[in-house]
Amino acid sequence: GINAEYGVATMERVLQRIQQNDPSLTVADLKLTDLRDQGSKNLAKALEQNTCLTSLLLGSCNVGDSEIKVLCEVLINNKHITSIELPFNSITNEGGKTLLELVEKNRKIIDLQLSGNSVDESIETKIFKAIKANRERGEKPILETR
Repeated sequence: GINAEYGVATMERVLQRIQQNDPSLTVADLKLTDLRDQGSKNLAKALEQNTCLTSLLLGSCNVGDSEIKVLCEVLINNKHITSIELPFNSITNEGGKTLLELVEKNRKIIDLQLSGNSVDESIETKIFKAIKANRERGEKPILETR
């Protein structure tokens, strides 16, 4: 298996590959890296031009509501990422509402994990309803009428 190293060097290497749009990198595993403040801004910047990533693994990354806002501004227009894992971060209802807006506007997102955060069940329920709608929409062929 792949031996995953954690830390700043790994984060910088992953961000570089995201920014270079490395076609062999479809899953960005940044679990346990510190994405507070500048970290999330660097990730958002790297994601701007990327068309190869399909999954973001951001568990235990010190991601709070302000980081979610920064990331969602880029993710809202991303048509390739379908799965975002955010377990065990510092996301509250404010970030939950930002994520709800993301999954309602970006219909490509069909998987979002939020366990271990401080988001009310009422908001989580709305997020999962939107995710479910995205999944169902994705399964139906879109008929073009001209």
